[in-house]
Amino acid sequence: MAVQPIHSPPTPALTARSQDSLSVHLADDGEIRLLRTQEEREACAALQQAIWGEGYRDIIPASLIKVSAMLGGIAAGAFDRHGTLIGFVFGLHGIENGQPIHWSHMLGVHVSARGLGLGKKLKFFQRDVALGRGITVMKWTFDPLFSENAYFNLNQLGVEVEAYREDMYGDTGSALHAFGTDRLVACWHLDRPRPNSGLDATDWADSPVLNPSVFEEDTPLHLDALHASRLRVRIPAAVAEVHRDIPGEARRWRALTRRSFALALEHGFSAVGFGRAETGAPFAHYFFDKQA
Repeated sequence: MAVQPIHSPPTPALTARSQDSLSVHLADDGEIRLLRTQEEREACAALQQAIWGEGYRDIIPASLIKVSAMLGGIAAGAFDRHGTLIGFVFGLHGIENGQPIHWSHMLGVHVSARGLGLGKKLKFFQRDVALGRGITVMKWTFDPLFSENAYFNLNQLGVEVEAYREDMYGDTGSALHAFGTDRLVACWHLDRPRPNSGLDATDWADSPVLNPSVFEEDTPLHLDALHASRLRVRIPAAVAEVHRDIPGEARRWRALTRRSFALALEHGFSAVGFGRAETGAPFAHYFFDKQA
């Protein structure tokens, strides 16, 4: 499995007017563009509820979407040929250590439109708008227990993992967050993509696994792995299925990987890639390298 980050060429610097008119064509006459009207912003709030469920309490309201956009934030949508909002991305601009950054707070796609690559297209649209505003760093969080998140962020975008945040968003009320909101913080350098590392999963077959099992109470970590030059952190191949079938096991995975990710980062390891599970295999692995 060679890691080949997907990078499309960024657009040149954009004026405010050209940003407003920036559009990415989708199949069947759909498009991605900035949200423009109150109706579209209200549709974005409704779409959040549809994606994260009726109990979700962390909705970004239309009023905040509007105000943040007035102050430089990015709120963009994917529309089908009928003009119906089927996906969105929302982020805020800020300053960190004196440097302007864009924080990509939320990205979602309606269940009916998944599998079409809209998430990636929305993320690259967001990147192009940020670059047009002179911002070269984008950050966000992702749940490390979901294989699709890890593969997209590490192998396709080539992000750096900055930190592990325990209980980042608290109890949101969403069934999708039923086993906690621990997150990894991703940093994406928009103007200098990470080069292809040539990483191959077979090269990591003999590297130690820091968290080999969750099937015993108080499962110890293999702390000797921290003395190696590289190691793996194990996650379930399909955590949503684990939670559906054995909720307690999903919570044990959360507790065990919480310690594992934190320790790996504290000991100077960098996440350099992700190895998806073979068909039918129960586990997948993050690859950490101390020399990266």
